[in-house]
Amino acid sequence: MNTTDELEQIRNEIAKLELQLSQNKALQEKKTALQNERDRKLETRKKILIGAATLKMIELGLISETEFTSFLNRFLDRPHDRKIFGLE
Repeated sequence: MNTTDELEQIRNEIAKLELQLSQNKALQEKKTALQNERDRKLETRKKILIGAATLKMIELGLISETEFTSFLNRFLDRPHDRKIFGLE
């Protein structure tokens, strides 16, 4: 095998490895995106369950609606969020 052939073989191997690297990076990015999506869905589900539990506690009289509204008033900063609860 002459030097030109060896050089071409090395270039082909590099191109093959670069392609594998690119494919592996794309796969890793996809896995990360899927995990992030699962994490966001889990976080949303937790918030829904916390809200449902809080509403049930109010319904059962374990927390007064006034106490809860006071809590929201202290912690909700965004006007859109405050408006949802009548805290304008």
